[in-house]
Amino acid sequence: MRSMQRCVRCNDAFDATMRSMQRCVRCNDAFDATMRSMQRCVRCNDAFDATMRSMQRCVRCNDAFDATFVGDASWCYNYTPESKKTSMQWKHTSSPPPRKSKATATARKVVLSFFFDCRGPLLIDFLPQGSTINSTQYCSALTKLRKAIRRKRPGLLAQQVILLHDNARAHVSC
Repeated sequence: MRSMQRCVRCNDAFDATMRSMQRCVRCNDAFDATMRSMQRCVRCNDAFDATMRSMQRCVRCNDAFDATFVGDASWCYNYTPESKKTSMQWKHTSSPPPRKSKATATARKVVLSFFFDCRGPLLIDFLPQGSTINSTQYCSALTKLRKAIRRKRPGLLAQQVILLHDNARAHVSC
């Protein structure tokens, strides 16, 4: 009987130890989950801080963006083809479909020079038909741009202006 009681007491002690170990395991899991969420928060805070720093840098660099002008020159066709949506017509089901001629590109192409900044377009300049961009045309476009900046963005020419132009290397003679 005593040996059985000893076994029962040992068994009870073993059960109590196991229950406390399970509690510790559960606490450890909760601790691990808490640590993981805290680490996630730290990572999120680091990412937020980095984003805020880059935004502050952008605010400081905003003056540079205000004084940056972008330009490009491109060939444009001198016609506006009618789109399929605008040429749609109501018709009776029994009537034949309307006949449409195929729109073809004409030989009339002109060069379009377009200059803009962060606030919108500054200058839209069409070259005369049959002429291409050479040094005199490019210099006249730049003087028109200067006048447009004076008219539309007063005070910007007093500071340093940055011009990003796609075809700038071909027009070195200015």
